[in-house]
Amino acid sequence: MTFQAVHQDTDLQLQPVNQTVRVLVLDASRPCMEAAADMLRLVGYSVYAFQDLNDALLALDTLAPHLVLVDVGSESYKAIEQIRSLRGRATSFDLRVVAMSVEVVPADRKGLHAAGVGGWLVKPFTIEDLQAVAALPSPASAS
Repeated sequence: MTFQAVHQDTDLQLQPVNQTVRVLVLDASRPCMEAAADMLRLVGYSVYAFQDLNDALLALDTLAPHLVLVDVGSESYKAIEQIRSLRGRATSFDLRVVAMSVEVVPADRKGLHAAGVGGWLVKPFTIEDLQAVAALPSPASAS
């Protein structure tokens, strides 16, 4: 199965590597999506970035990511539906979801938690923030 990578001009074969921590980033804002993906790649994570929920859903089963970062933005009701769709699709593996936003306090914290969000990151965030919130191992320790 081949998917078009949003941040590249070439097709990307989605073949998860067992030794790498896989992170899926879903953010409708291209600059924010690319910034988060680039930061994660710099420290060694295998990152797959999407602006569109349908593309992310198509890739989800193949990638079986360790973590999904979802931008919540100002319309948390849309993010809640996106998270529910991702969780509904991830039936063969445990899916950890962390919401990210520029807001310090999520507008609909109860709804996000009920949809399956396990953590919250305020943009901009550091790798240390991400590892603390998501209990994500360092790339070197994943095997």
